[in-house]
Amino acid sequence: MPAGLAGSYGAAGTAATAAASFAIQKNGAAAGTMSFAAGAATANFTMAAATTYAAGDVLTIVASALMRRVLDGASSAYIGRDVAALRTALDQARP
Repeated sequence: MPAGLAGSYGAAGTAATAAASFAIQKNGAAAGTMSFAAGAATANFTMAAATTYAAGDVLTIVASALMRRVLDGASSAYIGRDVAALRTALDQARP
């Protein structure tokens, strides 16, 4: 995934009632954030450095209980350099 997650998109079914920030993690370690401003239904992304995912790596979006109360129906799509490798990693992470 490129630094800054350029080209990625996040949306909410309902605009955030307060600022909401979600941690993007790779294998449990911080990799970036997905943030919604108060009143916004689209997200901004941050990722300081390009991040490579391989088969077996786990991408997790972490929301606190508070964030679940201020934002409804959040979804996101990420732009990666090797979509096939990311898809494989995500498929292998499914129970």
